[in-house]
Amino acid sequence: VRGGYEHYGFLYVWTPAARWFICICGIIWLIGAVVHCLKYFLQVVQYHLASRSMMGCSNHVCELAKTIAGEMKIRRRPCLRESYSLLSSELARWSRPLICLPVQQYDDEMLRNIITHELVHYKSGDKLVREIMVFLACIHWVNPVCGEIVTQLKTWDEYHCDYITCHCRHIRRFSYCETLYRMYELG
Repeated sequence: VRGGYEHYGFLYVWTPAARWFICICGIIWLIGAVVHCLKYFLQVVQYHLASRSMMGCSNHVCELAKTIAGEMKIRRRPCLRESYSLLSSELARWSRPLICLPVQQYDDEMLRNIITHELVHYKSGDKLVREIMVFLACIHWVNPVCGEIVTQLKTWDEYHCDYITCHCRHIRRFSYCETLYRMYELG
């Protein structure tokens, strides 16, 4: 075939129509990947800007978080913020722990449970793994299995974190279950 490739071991021949088809599919994939990556990047920037406007927590809560981080042998001091727009607590950064809490009244034991849960996420690197998985899902946006894998990963991260938190020395299991139920009722 003139100007193309022919291999006799396989039934594969480059034709102009095949080249155009592959080129068009590649362009469609590239446009979709760029759009998904930009959408994700804009969400990250928007959340980062929103986290800057969150309120700082009280000194008591910050000292409690520092104590728990010391017990868990986490060197980086966690930063805590409160927001009215959150329904549940979350770990916002993977480089330095930023724990975002919904604004409400917490007793010390509930705070200890929540902060321990979020620091377990930080210590096991869940946030970084999620960021990588979401990026890979953006690149493989054509494959519907990737979105399901990200969803399952988030679910299993929570199960793993709950299991580890329940087995921490300073956590009472019944109290932790009450905290989970109370947070479930709120959000």
